[in-house]
Amino acid sequence: MASVFFATIVYIGAENPKKMNKVLLPIVMTLLCAYGCNKSTATSNPIVGAWELTNYFKNGSEVTASYLNDFPGYTIYFADNGSVKSSYTNTSGNLQITFGVFEMMNNNSQVQISFSGAPIQVADIHQLDETVLKYGYKESGDSIVRWYKRR
Repeated sequence: MASVFFATIVYIGAENPKKMNKVLLPIVMTLLCAYGCNKSTATSNPIVGAWELTNYFKNGSEVTASYLNDFPGYTIYFADNGSVKSSYTNTSGNLQITFGVFEMMNNNSQVQISFSGAPIQVADIHQLDETVLKYGYKESGDSIVRWYKRR
């Protein structure tokens, strides 16, 4: 298939150079646009992006259903500029958003998160890759572990 396509372009070019420019230019532009559109913006911070809560553990017990009942659709968004926001839809159907800041620490093995009005949390990152974020921290004496999937 590719050889037929190439042979057609060579034939058109040999017969009529102006016609070849009309055929080749749109093809090259389409390929360049497709290549450019597939590239994602590079970031040196692997946590940047939107993460949806999938599992919630408190003191070793999974309490995901209870947590998501109180905070349905809980999602956390880490931005490249160090800002963070969390969101969920409350039981009245209203979107609740909290803003804060974050900082990666100790070679990306910890993340420090501070939401407005809340104490600073330093969480140990258990797993962070393209699709999964897992971290744990202490809150009021309880051990909390959260698992997220990238949205």
